[in-house]
Amino acid sequence: MKRISYIIMVALMLTNINNATAQQQLTLEQCREMALQNNVKIKNADLEIEAAQETQKGAFTKRLPTVNAVAAYVKSSDNMLNTDKVGDDIKGNISSAKEQITADMTNKAMQLGAAAQQAAAAGDLAAAQQYQEQLTQLMAQASQLSQMGSAMSEMLSPMLNSMMNGIDITGGPMASLNAMMPLFAGGQINNGNKLADVAIEVKEIQKKQTTDEVLLTTERYYCQLITLIQKMNTINALDSMLQSIEKDVNAALQAKVCLRNDSLQVQLKKNELQNSRIKLENGIELSKMVLAQYIGLETDDFMVDTAMLSPNNLQTPDQLKVDHETALQNRAEFQLLEKKVEASQLQMKMERGKLMPTVAVGGSLVYHKMAFDANTTFGMLYATVSIPISDLWGSTSHDVKKHKLEIQSSQNTQKDLNKMLIIQMQQSYNSLQQVYLQVQLAQRSIEQAKENLEINRNSYRAGMLSVSDLLQAQMLLQKAYDMLTDSLSEYAVALTNYKMITGQN
Repeated sequence: MKRISYIIMVALMLTNINNATAQQQLTLEQCREMALQNNVKIKNADLEIEAAQETQKGAFTKRLPTVNAVAAYVKSSDNMLNTDKVGDDIKGNISSAKEQITADMTNKAMQLGAAAQQAAAAGDLAAAQQYQEQLTQLMAQASQLSQMGSAMSEMLSPMLNSMMNGIDITGGPMASLNAMMPLFAGGQINNGNKLADVAIEVKEIQKKQTTDEVLLTTERYYCQLITLIQKMNTINALDSMLQSIEKDVNAALQAKVCLRNDSLQVQLKKNELQNSRIKLENGIELSKMVLAQYIGLETDDFMVDTAMLSPNNLQTPDQLKVDHETALQNRAEFQLLEKKVEASQLQMKMERGKLMPTVAVGGSLVYHKMAFDANTTFGMLYATVSIPISDLWGSTSHDVKKHKLEIQSSQNTQKDLNKMLIIQMQQSYNSLQQVYLQVQLAQRSIEQAKENLEINRNSYRAGMLSVSDLLQAQMLLQKAYDMLTDSLSEYAVALTNYKMITGQN
């Protein structure tokens, strides 16, 4: 048995040394780092975060004033100012004013006349004389005002008609610079900014999910390549053992103590190993190409560290187990559902904000050249208050109710998912324990297969056993080594998966 173990060990060491000296060796950690730098999924996740950050910046600008500039040229089919009878209209206004003044003075004169008559009847001649004098002065003033009004009307009417007929307001250029600053929008702006922040956090959590997936896939490809290489090493070691068996068979055949059939069985076994070697070589080549593409290498001229899958330094499942209830908080799925609930609450607040008044202040600087052929510039300030009325019973109110229902749905989903995640973590731990037991079983199988092969070889040399039984014992040893290699690879992936889903990675 010691001789068989020595042959296998030397063959495996020589194979690893030859490969390592011929090609660059990459560790799992190096492959993980290259995958994080070069993998397309990671790059796309970074781009999605950048896009969410741009959305956040856009949401922040809603807090700032909106500024716009407007330029126009106006052309009317007719004069926008009716100047045909401006003078006549002024003349009519003067005449109306004249009639009103005359009526007022007439009333005043009648009052003074009545007062004079009452004073004379009472025998107060002095007062009657005073009223009479005021009446005379009033009549003189009325006459003067009437004459002045008639003269002004006759003078202004033709002059104003002549002046206004020269004014043509049918259009011209105009421009304005406007700024509007929101003061209150029912919380829509603040909640919109918070929603943009949540979107970034969601993208970062999703990137963490993508990172875990990429790392796990990288390790799976890495372990798959190691598995194939280790199986190739096993084939090489068994081929060396088979050559030793062939020597024994050929010696027995020359001594005529065995049949030709024994030699043929050895040759068939050698052909079988050669066929397995060809399949493994193709598998190794393809696995290298897949791993190289996944981690962003331009070539597959490299080797991996096969010592990684060693049963000597395995962490036991008990060393890694954590409280699954506590680990739940670290799960990306749990965090994403929390963010979904938070986003729904913010969306509901934004819909509620649409039902509240909005207040804004603004200012404008206006320039135009549409009258008197002159440049005119003026500024103005204003405030606006918009009160939604129909939205109180319209679609917006229904949108608020819809978001309330969505929040309840997300909360129900979160409770259900929490239980499922805990079950998933327990299932992953159970699988880890199962594979760990498979590793231990494979180790025991190798020791037993080695001992069985040694016994069969000694029995064959003593002539107590056929060569087919010896080859069968060799095949069992090969299967034991392959089972250990597969179990170690599966355990490494299961270990990484358990660490990831419990937040230990």
